[in-house]
Amino acid sequence: SVNNAGANELDPLLTDIGHEQARRAAKALIRNDVRDKLTLPIPNVVVASPMRRALQTARHIADEIGIENVLVRHDVHECTGPRDGRLVRDTIATEFPKTVIDDDMPDGTWWPAVKEDNDASEKRARKVLIWLRETYGGTDAVVALVTHGAFGGFLLGTLLDNPYPRMVQMDQFNCAISLFDLDAQADIGKVTRCWFVNETTHLWPDLIT
Repeated sequence: SVNNAGANELDPLLTDIGHEQARRAAKALIRNDVRDKLTLPIPNVVVASPMRRALQTARHIADEIGIENVLVRHDVHECTGPRDGRLVRDTIATEFPKTVIDDDMPDGTWWPAVKEDNDASEKRARKVLIWLRETYGGTDAVVALVTHGAFGGFLLGTLLDNPYPRMVQMDQFNCAISLFDLDAQADIGKVTRCWFVNETTHLWPDLIT
């Protein structure tokens, strides 16, 4: 985003580099070549945070795959504090018309009224995982979830079934791809399988930021 490049915007947009990262991630997903000799399922659902940079990234992915609408899920937003200026339901629909906004998103402000601590971020990550399993588990859905670095770390820790996700915070590059199967079958029954985390082979070295 422009903030990664030194700006201080309330709800920053992507830079030219950010758009190129998003385009390359989208093309990698449609070509099934995120990793050599690993056939990836092409996403048929795109879910995004309501922050502008995530919505822009999700739009690149949806357009490349041929999905009309992006589902906006407000609780996959970045870990944050009380700053005015982010998109609300009405302005998302205006600025990003090809979206379907989750029913749970408030009509007005949706970001925390106080700075979110680790406990709150962990709780939100578990809520998102429950939603993913209840909504898409046992279906043929392949979900591309566009979230953010800090919250993505909590979500990855939760997916790995760590009771304290803050203890396994993982650095993630912009537009890196991680792949999980929430319905994997094993001898012990259904498990969550992690194929890889923070994959960047679809990005040129100078695009890894």
